[in-house]
Amino acid sequence: MNLKRNAILLTCGAILFTTSGTLLSPMSTQASTMKINQNKIVEIKDPVLKEAIKKQLNLTPDEEITYDNIQKLTDLNVSESAIKTLEGLENAHSLKTLYLYHVQQFDGNLAPIAGLTELTELNVGKANITDLLPLKNLSKNMVGMSFEDNPHLTDNNNILGAFTHLKTLSINNTAISNLDFLKNMYDLDILFLNNLPLDATSQLTYISQNKALTKLSMNNLALSSLEFIRPLQDLQGLSVKDNHIVDFRPLTATKVDSHNDDLFSAENQSISLPEGTVGLGTHVSLYLPKNDAPVLKWNALGDFVNNQLTWHETGVNTLDFSSNDNLISGTIQQVIK
Repeated sequence: MNLKRNAILLTCGAILFTTSGTLLSPMSTQASTMKINQNKIVEIKDPVLKEAIKKQLNLTPDEEITYDNIQKLTDLNVSESAIKTLEGLENAHSLKTLYLYHVQQFDGNLAPIAGLTELTELNVGKANITDLLPLKNLSKNMVGMSFEDNPHLTDNNNILGAFTHLKTLSINNTAISNLDFLKNMYDLDILFLNNLPLDATSQLTYISQNKALTKLSMNNLALSSLEFIRPLQDLQGLSVKDNHIVDFRPLTATKVDSHNDDLFSAENQSISLPEGTVGLGTHVSLYLPKNDAPVLKWNALGDFVNNQLTWHETGVNTLDFSSNDNLISGTIQQVIK
């Protein structure tokens, strides 16, 4: 008799005999199977990840990570480590926060966490990420995400558009070239959009609709106006360095303190004016917050009166401007014939 074959057949029929001939019910079989599954060792391929999980679960060096105890893992931080892969983490179904920032040896594959729908916070900044597709089903509970410093990361499939409950989002220094994903976001509190390969001017309405915003960073986005921040009455922190802004009066509609260097920065504005003529003025809407007078530095003879910039010599002329504390600064350039 083929005992192995019969055992398989009996098991498949949900009837199993013990060695003493006692009949086990289907319920007993299921409970036994469940117990075996719970005690099953979870293979974590990466030694750095394995050690981090064991430490978080307070396991001894001799204890194994099992399917049962990995369900107790709710928070994991492996930032600035030598981790290479997340393989095995797909079993951590209770995981809520994952911090994977600045992991230069990481393979960039987020597929192992694709089914971890309890996640509320995810930081994979500077982690060689190029694709957000594995995250498409994680929007249910997610409130905070950071993808900054992944220079090859795109979102051509608009995966971010599904994350309508986000409170914080950072995509600084990525290759994301469109802000359409913001159109269905209304609850953002913190938003970082620095150094993206786009002109944000046509998509500023999506930012204005997030009236709960308290911190906003939009450096190097070709901005020429701050009118879009007027509806953001709770805004306290703002960074708009490396843009083309000269009129800072919209700041008065917010709670931003333009003299607090911890919460405000607007250095290095660059403004190019149309070609002009010696002795003829060009209107420039240069306004600092609270009607503060700008500090001016000339590279050629000229004057600035009643927002009229007039040059008295030809050439490529520049005028540097700044606030007294230098939190606002920039250069106006004009070719004069």
